[in-house]
Amino acid sequence: MPSYDFDIDLECDPHRAGSARAVARFRDAETVAALSRAGADVRDVFVKAGFRLEVSGRVDPVGTFRAGERHWRTSVAERVERGLLGLGGNVARLDWGGFSVDGFLYNVARARAVEGPAMPEPEVRAAVPSELGAMPLARLDQPVSLISRLMSNTFARLAIFAGAIALVVVRSDVAGF
Repeated sequence: MPSYDFDIDLECDPHRAGSARAVARFRDAETVAALSRAGADVRDVFVKAGFRLEVSGRVDPVGTFRAGERHWRTSVAERVERGLLGLGGNVARLDWGGFSVDGFLYNVARARAVEGPAMPEPEVRAAVPSELGAMPLARLDQPVSLISRLMSNTFARLAIFAGAIALVVVRSDVAGF
């Protein structure tokens, strides 16, 4: 079974001298392969949310993330959520290519922070992803949104969304669709 652990790394932004952006990468090659096989609409949601279709290369313990990445993970989860909701109510019928949205949501909700190398302090609060879909560095000197502060609410919405997907699948199976 693939693992949905993912890591956040900073990359130099080739379009803006002296700036960097945060990108997410899954640790498991099987997970990356499944997402790569998924339909273009599913892949686009994750790429626009900041994911790269590459393995991170980290060997951190399963079910963990580095504490300094919390803000970035929340941002990725919120962007994936918005992207999936933007696909409409029939996401269960999308070509997931073996990628489990339930596995991803479970990881987002359950992963625990561990100490690790600190990420640089964010510089500028960004409301939209860059044109490449990565997460621009953000500045936290302004109030963080209620959703960001109450991560459990975001995860609850994601879990409810995943439950709705499962319900659609079950109902369509019962109805013979």
